[in-house]
Amino acid sequence: MKEKLAELLTNIFTTSGHNVTESDTVDLIVEKNDHKTLILLANKPDPAQIRNFADQVHGDTGLYVTMEKMEKELHDYATHVGLITWDRDELALQIGKAVIADLEGNAADLHLVA
Repeated sequence: MKEKLAELLTNIFTTSGHNVTESDTVDLIVEKNDHKTLILLANKPDPAQIRNFADQVHGDTGLYVTMEKMEKELHDYATHVGLITWDRDELALQIGKAVIADLEGNAADLHLVA
């Protein structure tokens, strides 16, 4: 599942003008306009994993992606430690936005992460 999700996100971020690379410490690193986002893919949301990932971000943007619905408390915790989270619902929304932007020819203008 993680490989397919990484491939999908790579395609979306590449289409929107990001440079995408793999890493030994996180799943993906995306860069655009000198802004770096580290991406960690999780099968199931995990507080310890969120804390460890937040500690790795070091001034860049951290995007924590999970295919499961995230409980509000865990989402709030991830936000508190400085991460952007995409759970199942947010992931579906972002994928939809990317597909529509691509169909309209506006994918390069798409801002997927802050």
